[in-house]
Amino acid sequence: MTFVMLFLWKIQDAILKKGLPPPMRRVWQRAMFCLMKPDNRIEPRENHVLPLRLDGGVEGITQNVSASGIYFETDTKQAVGSEIDFTINFDTPGGPICLKCHGKIIRTEQRGKKTGAAVNILESKFAAGRDSSAMG
Repeated sequence: MTFVMLFLWKIQDAILKKGLPPPMRRVWQRAMFCLMKPDNRIEPRENHVLPLRLDGGVEGITQNVSASGIYFETDTKQAVGSEIDFTINFDTPGGPICLKCHGKIIRTEQRGKKTGAAVNILESKFAAGRDSSAMG
């Protein structure tokens, strides 16, 4: 751990002992977590290739997912800043389930004929069975 990190941890201890309000405590904890992670991600990311269906029937493939975001590729153009709805279907030992999400595109990139999109998930819910529609 670097000197800067040790210094920040000492500041954190002092702040928390004085009773920082819970919302500010959470902001401080997230800032510290981001400083400690080399890629500045809040949630750990897992590489998983899963089929995904965007609202309107457009299909894509996930490349990686986390609790707060997803990166996928599709044949259609995506716009940074736009909000999207999408569904991911899973087969589980207990039967199929789907994850319906609403998110905001924060980054796009052209990958040959495909468009890659990084999405910040704003809302999500699980439902039993398969579903081809998005949030609703």
